[in-house]
Amino acid sequence: MLASILKATAVSLFLIAASSADTLTHKETGEKLEGKIGSAKINAQTLVILNSGRRVYLDLTQYDIVIGKPEHEEDADAPSETQESDRSGGSRASIGPKPPRKLSRRLDAPSVTVYVIPISGALDFETPYRWLDRFDVTYERRIAEAFSRTVELARKRKPSALVIMIEGPGGNLSVAREISNVLCGIRDMQTIAFVRNDGARAAISADALIALSCKQIFMSPGSRIGAATPYYDTGAIEVDAKLTSVVQAQFRGIAEQNEHCGLLAEAMVNPKVALHLVKPKEGRALLVKAESVDEAYELAGIPEEECHSCHPLSKPGEVLTLTAKEAEEYGLSSGTTDSLDGVLRLVGMRLAKITGESLLCGACRNNGKVNCPICKGDGGYFEDRYCTACAGAGGSIKIETVRKNNKIVTEERVVPCPICGGQGTVRKWIDCSFCNGGHVKCPFCKGKGSTK
Repeated sequence: MLASILKATAVSLFLIAASSADTLTHKETGEKLEGKIGSAKINAQTLVILNSGRRVYLDLTQYDIVIGKPEHEEDADAPSETQESDRSGGSRASIGPKPPRKLSRRLDAPSVTVYVIPISGALDFETPYRWLDRFDVTYERRIAEAFSRTVELARKRKPSALVIMIEGPGGNLSVAREISNVLCGIRDMQTIAFVRNDGARAAISADALIALSCKQIFMSPGSRIGAATPYYDTGAIEVDAKLTSVVQAQFRGIAEQNEHCGLLAEAMVNPKVALHLVKPKEGRALLVKAESVDEAYELAGIPEEECHSCHPLSKPGEVLTLTAKEAEEYGLSSGTTDSLDGVLRLVGMRLAKITGESLLCGACRNNGKVNCPICKGDGGYFEDRYCTACAGAGGSIKIETVRKNNKIVTEERVVPCPICGGQGTVRKWIDCSFCNGGHVKCPFCKGKGSTK
C-alpha cells in the first residue's frame, strides 16, 4: 500500500512540473486552493499538491474544480517567441526578463545534490582540464570523450542539476561543439551554465556555445557573453560566408533547443546580422532583425506612434556581446549573482550539497589571495615627493668671481641639489596600507581558495 502511494506521489510530482495549477473552490466556504490533483488516494480523499509544496488529502466532491492546462498549451492563442519568428521569417522575437526556473529534488536520490564541472581557460586540445587528465586520454582523441565520461560519473551521483562554471576566453569551436552535443543530450538532469567574471575572461567565442547549450544561464556581475565570430586556426582570419552561415545556424538551433533567443545567438556569430529592440507602449519588447529603424517598425508590425522607443542592439559589422545586465534584461540570462551559492538560491536549492570535479576558485587559483588592486601586487608604490633640501628648485645658485680676458667678473652658476639630482622631487617607496605584502583576500572565494 505504501509503495503504491509513493509511486503515485512521484507521478504527481512529475505532472505538476509539466502543467499549470488546478484551482479548487470549496462549495460552501468559497476557499480557493491552487495546486495539482494527484492520483494517490486514501479512502475517499485524493492527494492534492499545493503550489507551496504542501501535500493535503481532500474530498474532491466538496470542491468546484478547474483543471489547469499543460504548460505547452497555456496561452495557445497568444503568439510565442517561436510562433512569431515563424510568421516573420525568423526575423523577430518577443523578449524580456526570464525568471529562473525552480528545481526540485530527484525522487530517486538520497539527498539534494548539485554536480559542478568547471571550464576555465582556452578551449583547445592542450588545456590541462583536471577532469580530462583523470582518464589519461590524448587531447587528439577529442575532449568530448572525457567530458562525456565525466557527465556519466556525475549521473551516478543522481544530482538534481549539473552546473557548468564557465570562465574563459573561448577557443576551438570544434571542441565547444563536442561539449555542446553532450550537454544537449542530457535529459535526466537540469543543466545550468554559470558565467563567471575573472578579469578578461567570460563566455566569449566558443564558450558562448557551451552556455547556450544549457537550459538556464546565470552570470556574475561584470561578465560578458557573445563575440563568437569563427576564425581559422592558422591566424586571425575570418572564415568565409558559407562557414559563417553554418556556425550561425548551429548557434541559433542550439539556443532555441534550450529555450533561448535564437536571434541573439545569430548576432553573436555573424557581424552582418543587425538587431533592433522595439519597445511598444503595451506588451513585451520585440527583437527585430533589421538594418534601420524604419525597417524595424515595419517588421515588428507596430506603428511608430504606439512605441516608446526603437534602438539598435547590434549594428552591421559588429558582433553582439552582452553584459550580465543586458543578458538578464533581454531574457538570455535568468539572473545575475556573484557566487555559486547565489545561483542555487535563485533555483530554489540553497541547501543542496555541492560536489564535482575541480571547485578551485578561478580568481585566486586556489591560494585564497589575489593581487592588491591598489599596488597591483607590488606591496607598495613609489611616490614623487617635494624635495625639502632645495625647496623644489632642483638646486641652488652659487656666485663666483673668476678672471676672464684679464678681467675679474662675477658669474652665477646653478649647483644641482645632491638629494634630488636637480629634479626638484624625490621618489620615495610607500608601503601599501591596503594590503599586506601585495595580496588581499580573494573576494570571490572569501580567502578559502575554493568555490565550495
